[in-house]
Amino acid sequence: MPVVRICRHCRQRYSGQRCPCRPPKRGVDTAARKAQAEFRRCLWVYADGRCQWVSDDGERCPVTEGLIAAHATPYSADGNMAAGALLCPTHHALFDRSRHG
Repeated sequence: MPVVRICRHCRQRYSGQRCPCRPPKRGVDTAARKAQAEFRRCLWVYADGRCQWVSDDGERCPVTEGLIAAHATPYSADGNMAAGALLCPTHHALFDRSRHG
């Protein structure tokens, strides 16, 4: 017996992966998403779950929530997933500002 779900968008019942009211996802590369998730997990372990920003006096940022994986080369500019840092939102904005001006 198939699982029947209720769509949160149109409130109609459907069976399967996606409701017919939702268009299929296009251009989603599942291998790239899997690599991205693996990259984030490795980065999280490497960073010990803390923001990696180090101030001028050598103090490391203590923030552990809301961390963002920052790419050395922006992902929008075909940046690879191999290099990056785990940063809190404040330091991620500073990092972006320093790269993009």
